[in-house]
Amino acid sequence: MFGKFGDLAKLAKMAMEQSKKLSQIEVTGEAEKGAVRVRINGKMEVVGVTVDEEYFARADHKSIAKAFLKAHKDAFKKIQKELRKQMDVNEIMGMLK
Repeated sequence: MFGKFGDLAKLAKMAMEQSKKLSQIEVTGEAEKGAVRVRINGKMEVVGVTVDEEYFARADHKSIAKAFLKAHKDAFKKIQKELRKQMDVNEIMGMLK
């Protein structure tokens, strides 16, 4: 009867470990030749945004917003690629057992 609960506990532990691993992976997306940068972790959370002071001073609101979206898109593509590289098929199969 308690075997199923043991499996659930094991699965929960594995999920927590995976979540911790994901939060440690970070990539940076850029736009406007690096003037706008967005950092995303493996949990798809934005963990940082940087806008170069010179770019901020000369650009209008609309341009900065567009640059942010471009940097976010760049970071999102990079994190997807990074996660695919790090994905261990054996680990996934073990989680499904």
